[in-house]
Amino acid sequence: MKDDELQFDHSCHVLYSKTCKKEIQSKIALHYPEAEREMIWEKVQRQYVDFLSDWRKDLGGKRNFHNGAGGTYDCIAIMSYYAVCKPVTSFREIEEIEENLILPSFRKLKFVNCNKPFWKKLMHMAFLRAKAGCDKWHDYEMTVAPYEKNKPIYYEFTACPAAEFYIRPREAVIATAFLWAKMKTAYRALLFSAAVKAAFAEMSRAAKNSMAF
Repeated sequence: MKDDELQFDHSCHVLYSKTCKKEIQSKIALHYPEAEREMIWEKVQRQYVDFLSDWRKDLGGKRNFHNGAGGTYDCIAIMSYYAVCKPVTSFREIEEIEENLILPSFRKLKFVNCNKPFWKKLMHMAFLRAKAGCDKWHDYEMTVAPYEKNKPIYYEFTACPAAEFYIRPREAVIATAFLWAKMKTAYRALLFSAAVKAAFAEMSRAAKNSMAF
């Protein structure tokens, strides 16, 4: 089935990312003969639509950056794959899918000493920026402690739509704490990575402006 044939409310929901689709289809290819793969993928698509049929509609659709690649809707797509292919898949395979979605951007980063004032302040700015995005959509509820020179940076998530999705009673999906913990960690990493890049760009612009004067 073509992606544009899926019947769900596009005004408030989004489709899984192309990268996520590719990852799921590659796993299907590992477990099923070629003649069955399209049928299995279509079952995953239909499960995705079914999951969205009674899912919350206030997450911002395409306007919310949390719904991009590796975000909330990709998590739902992965759980759709798990629901359909549970007899042949494993938790480790689910981890591999999320790792392939999240880790490529981290492999491009360099190690720095985050105890140094510049990087510590940058990290705090990144968390504040991430919190601003959460506050805008009220999906991921995030708390960031005030910056203190001689104390560690502290933040926490107190609500998450993906977590809400996983813990709802379902016959097809057994949502385990193990699986949720892994996916939550991966999404936090994605959120922080995007925020760091944005904060660093802002600091660079500010530094250039100050030099101009």
